Amino acid sequence: MQKLLFHPSYKVRTAAIIVLSTQPSFIRSSDILLCLTDNSPNVRMRGIYALNLCPNFWEELSQIVSILINDEHTDIRYNACQLAAKIGNKQFIKPLVDGLEKDVRHKRIGIVGKRHLALEKITGYEIRRKPEWQEGKDPYSNRSIDALLKIATKWKSFFN
Repeated sequence: MQKLLFHPSYKVRTAAIIVLSTQPSFIRSSDILLCLTDNSPNVRMRGIYALNLCPNFWEELSQIVSILINDEHTDIRYNACQLAAKIGNKQFIKPLVDGLEKDVRHKRIGIVGKRHLALEKITGYEIRRKPEWQEGKDPYSNRSIDALLKIATKWKSFFN
């Protein structure tokens, strides 16, 4: 099955890592690394999924997760931020903070939330949103985006 991770078709590589991830005892860290650095966002995404199931490789592959936190593909960013929170490695702080303002400005609210939660979990700091979001209010309004920019600025001031 591992040899299919080198197949020219991204669909075959994606299927191969999905199958391998169902048997974490057979998967190697090099298999996951290959997927996390693949050209195809589909394969990278499934690499994150596989790594999520293999905590024994988290420390070894944390550096590549740090890079994926700011991947050009938003689904990968979202899931890498979620995995970073689960792993809890302090090396994730800088990439989480570095991409926060850009995600706010592009109104990627879900990713902003994952970054913020990961930073709180990893650092133990809690930054409250002011003004707080209110039920029924538009999360993409100028008021909401300004509140999120203030949070991004606070995180940046802590770590830059």
